[in-house]
Amino acid sequence: MRFILIANNGGVVEYNYELTPTGSNGTLVKGAWQSVNVLLSFFQNLGFNKTKFFQFKLGTSSDLVSDIVYFDNIYFSVNPGTILNTNTFAQQASLLAFPNPSHGNWKIQSEQNIQTISVHDVSGRQVLVLTPNSSEVIIDAASYPAGLYFAKCTTAAGSHVLKLVRK
Repeated sequence: MRFILIANNGGVVEYNYELTPTGSNGTLVKGAWQSVNVLLSFFQNLGFNKTKFFQFKLGTSSDLVSDIVYFDNIYFSVNPGTILNTNTFAQQASLLAFPNPSHGNWKIQSEQNIQTISVHDVSGRQVLVLTPNSSEVIIDAASYPAGLYFAKCTTAAGSHVLKLVRK
């Protein structure tokens, strides 16, 4: 199994990381789940220049391979194994919008003062901006057409986008 980074240096160049049962660059364990962390420095040591990154692909060394391989959870990360830190999770969990979906108003509550809220429709058009400086805000959506809206809420902890549905 190959993980291939492709650069465009005026021409397409491929850089391979290969998993094999005998351990070319990494060992492939047949019939078992495994985690593989491939560092960008591996490809840079082969001559890959990250400013020339074009695309990546997954493949095999031969078209004659008949086994099936399943991929689950492919991450590109500055810090391998870091998916969601507790600060980000706590910030997201501290904002609530209800009722959602709504026929009229949405009530947004936060553990901190909400400095600004900008509401956008699904096409990206801004439909409302508020500067409440309060931990609780009522958005009157009675005149909005039914559909999906996004509310970007900014607090001292940062910004978070809530998905709002108008029935």
